[in-house]
Formats: sequence, structure tokens, C-alpha cells
Amino acid sequence: MREKYNRETDNIEQNCTYTAEAHHIITLRNKKMSTWFQLVPAVVAAALGAAVGGGFISAWWVWISVVSAVIAAVGNVLNPMKEYYDNLNAAKNFTALKHDARALRDVFSSRMNDEEYMTAVQILHDRYNDLLRFAPPTNKEAFEEARKRV
Repeated sequence: MREKYNRETDNIEQNCTYTAEAHHIITLRNKKMSTWFQLVPAVVAAALGAAVGGGFISAWWVWISVVSAVIAAVGNVLNPMKEYYDNLNAAKNFTALKHDARALRDVFSSRMNDEEYMTAVQILHDRYNDLLRFAPPTNKEAFEEARKRV
């Protein structure tokens, strides 16, 4: 019977490993997107606005400033930093659950009887399912990259 519980903790650990990695990949992409769609255009718009206002460059450059400001505004509406933090939190939670599964199987189960171990594995399983309900979805591209990394 213990072997079934060990297999379940193995499955949870493995699923958490891949899912956490996929969320880390999505997190890195969102961080880059935030830089390119929020920070860079805002800096360009501010610099060009100051240069045009100061008379250092001709007034037609103001249109590049306007375009940069529009890109920054769209980036703020898309809000890649929200997705960044959502995926970062999911990655951290899956990583913690992965460590809990390993520790339960390899360390704590040795001092539990079968009934206690069954209860602990059930609780771990329920925590995994709860995390799946609230974690943002991953995508196929991130999952395939996670498979290669792991």
C-alpha cells in the first residue's frame, strides 16, 4: 500500500517540477515584455518631449514621442507585470509543493504508519488540486521549453 502513496507523491513532485518551470518561463517573458512595452517607450517619450520642449530638436520629433507614449499606454493596459507576479507566485507555490512531496516521501513517511501516511498524501494531493484551480494557465510553448530544461 505504501508503494501507491509513494507513486502519488512522485507524480505530484514531477507535475510540480514541470509546471513550476513553465511558470518561470512565462514569468521571464512577461518581465521582458514589461520592459519593452512600458519602460522603453515611456523613457523615449519623456526624452523626446523634453528635447522638443527645450528646442533642441525639431517639432516633427514630437510624433515619435506621441507614438512612444501610445505604446507605453497600451503596455500599461496589457499589464504584463500582473501576469509576471501571478506566474511568479504560481511557480513559487508549485516549487514549495514539490519540496513538500519529496520530503513527505523521503523523510517524514518513515515515522508514519500507513494510515497517517495515507492522510498526509491525501492532504498533499488536495493542496496540489487547489493550487491548480487558482494558478494561471501555462501555454504549450512554455511547457515544451520546460520539458527540455528539466
